[in-house]
Amino acid sequence: MSYLKIWIALNLAALFFAGCSGSDSPAGVAQSFAEAAYSRDIDALMEMVNIPQDAEPAMQTLARGKIEVMLDQMAASAEAKGGIEDIRSGEPTFNDDQSLATVEVTMSFKDGDASEQIEQVRLIKVDGDWKVNL
Repeated sequence: MSYLKIWIALNLAALFFAGCSGSDSPAGVAQSFAEAAYSRDIDALMEMVNIPQDAEPAMQTLARGKIEVMLDQMAASAEAKGGIEDIRSGEPTFNDDQSLATVEVTMSFKDGDASEQIEQVRLIKVDGDWKVNL
């Protein structure tokens, strides 16, 4: 499955979610989210994603399972390119009231022939913390 398909599927699976982390920086949360995704750290990843208060536990469990499978595929694909060499986050762009941000995250691979991958991570400020808004 291509990175784009995996990323889209991850975003679609996360329609049941909205963002959670404890960072003051959208770029820091976006970078930590990418690092957790590529290292298959589902627990850290889920802590950065806000689960709506009204989400049913069964739906949360189903979404978590699907995300785990996608993370395994993303990590395997990265390993096929020699693994992740570097993950960099850019400067965030904000909406007018500074409650939403988008951060470009660039992943470089150890295989010099592999191109970089760029993803847009959307974030939302919830109770003063930046959280991934999938």
